[in-house]
Amino acid sequence: MRLTLTSSNKHQKLTTMGLGIKSARLILQFLLLIFASQECKGRTCRSASENFKGFCFVDQNCRIVCSQEGFTDGRCEGIWRRCVCEKPCESSSSPPSSLYLYYDD
Repeated sequence: MRLTLTSSNKHQKLTTMGLGIKSARLILQFLLLIFASQECKGRTCRSASENFKGFCFVDQNCRIVCSQEGFTDGRCEGIWRRCVCEKPCESSSSPPSSLYLYYDD
């Protein structure tokens, strides 16, 4: 009987180690997938749309208005559902405009 318990404990330890290794491998693969899908990007400039009227509920409508304003993307954000436009920041030595919010990706 003692031999059976020892064998059972060894099997249980091996199974637990196997789950730990499998979990660690799964987490590592997930992290690699996330980091591999990230692109190297420059800074992103964001500004509230000047032409969008009313509350913003549909991102596609916001994108259309933003593209007419010279931006590359737009989405509805915030409690007040404002249309916020985005584009890559222009590289210049001048100080940043107060109209834009800069984000490093």
